[in-house]
Amino acid sequence: MENTHPTGRRGSRERLVISGIVFGLIAGLAKAVIFPAPTWNPPFIFPMLTAFFAAVFFWWALVERSGKTTSGRGLVAGGLVGLATPPLMWLPYGLFLTATLGRGIEPLLWAPVYALLTLRAVSPFAMVLGAVVGAVLASVQR
Repeated sequence: MENTHPTGRRGSRERLVISGIVFGLIAGLAKAVIFPAPTWNPPFIFPMLTAFFAAVFFWWALVERSGKTTSGRGLVAGGLVGLATPPLMWLPYGLFLTATLGRGIEPLLWAPVYALLTLRAVSPFAMVLGAVVGAVLASVQR
């Protein structure tokens, strides 16, 4: 099956993967440099993976599915990736801690609390960063 966009553009899957990689790398770098991990804070791999999957979803929903790659659509998609990534990373981290610590489901039960705190403390910064990255990425992909 040929990899084409519904509107006839080629390379839709590649653009989705590229957007996921770009957002994942930016999220991992931001986590490692700006928000270094204290003892119980997720290491950079969790925001990287979360941003990858969030970017693929939002980029597909707002940019690729429409067939209109514009800076405005990239800005909105990137902002949503930035808004969603910090709180969503706590679920896989909670699952990881639950599986590795041997303390039952306690870490997983704390994940929603940390997700809400992160939504307020980190997501505004991440949303602005994601919006800028999304606008630039859309301009490059045009």
